[in-house]
Amino acid sequence: MRKSALFVGIALVATVGLTGCGGGGNAGGGAGAKDLGTVEMTDDLKFKPATFSGAPGEYKFKLVNKGTQDHDFSIAGTSIKHELAGGESKDVTITLEKAAKYEIICNQPGHKDGGMKGTFEVK
Repeated sequence: MRKSALFVGIALVATVGLTGCGGGGNAGGGAGAKDLGTVEMTDDLKFKPATFSGAPGEYKFKLVNKGTQDHDFSIAGTSIKHELAGGESKDVTITLEKAAKYEIICNQPGHKDGGMKGTFEVK
C-alpha cells in the first residue's frame, strides 16, 4: 500500500510540474490563447496575412502551406519555427511575452530575400 501511495504522489507532482511548462512555438494551445485564424504560406513567397499585433501572451492559428515547396514560419530572435511541406497544415500555438516588433521569416533558401517575411508587434 505504501509503495502505491508513493507512486501516486510522484505521478501527481510530475503532472503538476509539467502543466506549468510552456513552449515558445509548440502546438497545442490554452483556452486563453488569442485566435489569429489561418496563416497561409504560398509559393509566390508570401505570408497571408503578413502582419499581426497584440498584447503579450499566447496566440493560436492554423498554419497552411498552400504551395508545393517547403516553407517555414519562423520568428527571428526566438526558438519559434514551424516547417511545413507543400500542401501540409497544422494547428500552432506560440507564446510572445516580451513587448517588441518581431520579424516573421521563411528560412528556406532565398525565400526571405524573395519577400517571404512579415511582422508581429507585441505591445
